[in-house]
Amino acid sequence: MFESIHIRKNKSTFPVEVSVQFIEVEGQNFYQSIIWDITEHKRNEEKLQQSEKRYREIYESSLLGIYRTSKDGRILLANSALLKMLNYSSFEELAKRNLEETGFEPSYERRIFIERIESEGVIKGLESAWTRSDGTVLYVRENAKVVKNSEGKILYYDGIVEDITERKKAEFELKKSEERYRLLLENSPFPVVIISLERGNFLYVNKKAMEFVGQPALGKSIEDYYIIDFYANPEKRVEFLSLLKSKKIVEGFEREIKTFDNKIKTIFVSSIIINFNNEDAIFNSFYDVTEQKMAQKALIESEERFRTIYNISPIPISIMDIITTKLVEVNEAYEKYFGYKKEEMIGKTTLELGLWYDENDRKILIDDLMNNNFFNNIEIKRKDRNGVIKHCLISGRMLYTQNGNHLLTILNDITEIRNAEKQLKLNAEQFKLLTSTSMEGFLKLDNLGNIIDVNNAYCNMTGFSREELLKMKINDLNTIETNEEVASHILKIKQIGYEKFETRHKCKNGKKLDLEISATYSDSLEQILVFANNITLRKNYENKLLQQINEINQFNRLMVGREEKMIELKKEINSLHKKLGLEQKYLND
Repeated sequence: MFESIHIRKNKSTFPVEVSVQFIEVEGQNFYQSIIWDITEHKRNEEKLQQSEKRYREIYESSLLGIYRTSKDGRILLANSALLKMLNYSSFEELAKRNLEETGFEPSYERRIFIERIESEGVIKGLESAWTRSDGTVLYVRENAKVVKNSEGKILYYDGIVEDITERKKAEFELKKSEERYRLLLENSPFPVVIISLERGNFLYVNKKAMEFVGQPALGKSIEDYYIIDFYANPEKRVEFLSLLKSKKIVEGFEREIKTFDNKIKTIFVSSIIINFNNEDAIFNSFYDVTEQKMAQKALIESEERFRTIYNISPIPISIMDIITTKLVEVNEAYEKYFGYKKEEMIGKTTLELGLWYDENDRKILIDDLMNNNFFNNIEIKRKDRNGVIKHCLISGRMLYTQNGNHLLTILNDITEIRNAEKQLKLNAEQFKLLTSTSMEGFLKLDNLGNIIDVNNAYCNMTGFSREELLKMKINDLNTIETNEEVASHILKIKQIGYEKFETRHKCKNGKKLDLEISATYSDSLEQILVFANNITLRKNYENKLLQQINEINQFNRLMVGREEKMIELKKEINSLHKKLGLEQKYLND
């Protein structure tokens, strides 16, 4: 059995599995070939290794060899045909051999040969295996007789030898072939049945066929049934027989079969009319395509679902011929993304459409595809019809179909993300510039209160270097709150997001700074951003004013005309507040 490719009438090709048998019918030799269309089978199963040839040609008979030997085993005469048969270059070389010592036939002693020929006077059609000079076997058919003198004394033995090696080999191969053919049918991976053409009953059913139809009713065998009993649609039987009788061979005929457990299965059957046990019969080989049919139905439904998703997907998707690199399909999102209509893109390459911002990106994708058969989330830039640059992540997978090999690509637009990142970077740079040049102190704290960034203004306020501050926690600077209170304050800022308050920090020289703090918690950074305004001078003025007010109140209690003096003092306080940029304390006086 072997696999091959056949050509249909329309020049298309299809794979077949061919089984060839050498048979002898009424004394004539024939080759019997059975061919199965395995197109569908080849699509769903792994390729089978090509089977070795089953039969060998039988060679024509060789020329006859003639010999004469003495009773004591000496070779007296041998013609060139016999020398050639026995692989000797000359008679002298052959004559050195004594048949009494080393006969031609190891399993047939010369003693037996002599006893038989002397008792019978002749040997006819004796087939045996001789040994050539090179040790190989020569199969012969031998006719020999005794030659005596007038006194009845044996002079020698004359014989004629026919080389039947090829015939013996052919018989041996035929026997092996028939055994292989029988084993092949019995152990075939495909169900095989032979049916009487006239009656429609089963003449032979292999194991796979029995497994396919199941067990017959109790007390019955498969021979009790007819093929029509298994047709789900009996009218198909009439159509099939008509087709078979007209063409003598039918390939890939689809039919539905009922099994013994009343299941309906779909098969593809290939049939040919043969002679089996001296009657016309139909040789059928088939395979079950029920699951394949269900899979095809599921595939069609799956393809329909895929096409629906493909068309309505908001993500740009394209399918490209891997050989020509031309687009064969794009969805609506792909049209909108690049600004082209579908009919403008189909049949053109992305290079022709000018969709690449950098052709090196295309080379990178091709390298990944050649090495891995796919690429995932590779960031590239593309251009739309108007030349607008778009950032996207591209992923691709190979699609192997009956219509060729294709590349499916999916684009995930990240233009807004990249623009946002660009703006965020710009904002960060501006923020860094703002904080580095700000007159206010600025600190960044992590969730535990560690100082992770600080500007020059705060360093100048406190006298600590940047390196010193980055090793400190905010607790190390705060002179008002305990560590527990600082931790609680940090938690409060994280919860409400923002707080403005006054506190006091220590300087490197031991002095203390009164600070007005504006603290904001950033969820994205998971950091607290702190602006610190030095209000030490303002606090000193406020304390001085409070002291003066106390003195005034004391004076008022002691002096006459305190109202006028108070008015003057209040005016002086308002004037002082105005100079400090503070709200006036006393109004309408």
